[in-house]
Amino acid sequence: SREIVSILVDKKLGNQDSYEALISNPKEFYNDFKFLEEDDITSLEGFLYPDTYYFEKDMSEKDVISAMLKRFSEVYTPELKEKQKKMGLTLQQVINMASIIEKEAVKDVDRPKIAGVFYNRLEIGMPLQSDATIQYIFDERKHIVSYSDLKIDSPYNSYLNKGLPPTPISNPGIKSIEAALEPEDNDYLYFVATVDGGNNYSKTYDEHLKYVKEYKENRDKLKQEKSEK
Repeated sequence: SREIVSILVDKKLGNQDSYEALISNPKEFYNDFKFLEEDDITSLEGFLYPDTYYFEKDMSEKDVISAMLKRFSEVYTPELKEKQKKMGLTLQQVINMASIIEKEAVKDVDRPKIAGVFYNRLEIGMPLQSDATIQYIFDERKHIVSYSDLKIDSPYNSYLNKGLPPTPISNPGIKSIEAALEPEDNDYLYFVATVDGGNNYSKTYDEHLKYVKEYKENRDKLKQEKSEK
C-alpha cells in the first residue's frame, strides 16, 4: 500500500496522510463493502486490487480507494468464496497467504506450488520463513535480505514468528488469490529460486541446500559472463 499511495500522491491524486489514515481504518468503508466487516481485517492492505484505473483529478482519497475495493469485490467471485468456505479460512487469511505468494512467485505456474509449500509449513507448525515478509518491514525493498535481517524483532518476521503475518504484505492479483484457494497438493517444505525466474522444490533440508548451492553457482556464473562481455 505504501507503493500505491506513493504513486497516487506523485500523480497529484490526494494526500499521503489521508490515504494512510483510511487504509488503517477499514470501518470507514463498511457501508459500501460488507466483506471488510470480518473481525480479523484490521487494514485495507491486501484489498487494494491491482489493476488499471482512471481517476478524475478532483476525486477524494476515499473515492480512489473505494474504486480499488470495488474491483476487489468484483474479482473475488462467489466461486472463490465457496472455495474459501470449504478450506475453513477467513477472507483475511486467504488474502494474507495470497499476498506472500504474490511476492514470492515470478511465474504463474509456481504460485500453486508455493502455496502448497506454505500450507505444509503451517500444518506442521513450521515458520513460513519468507524473505518477502522481511522486505515488508523496510520502507524500500532491499536488494538482498541479509542474515542479520532475519533477526529483526517484528511481527512481520516470519523466520522468528509462526503463522501468517498480522496483515497481508502486498495487494495480490487474481492468480495469487486463486493459488491460495487452490494450492498444489505436494509434500514440499522448501523452495529456492532458479536463475530463470522459476524455483526448485524439495522435501528435505539437505536436498534444499543442494539447490541453494546450485542457484548460487549459476548466479555467479551469469555475473561472470556478463562482466566479460
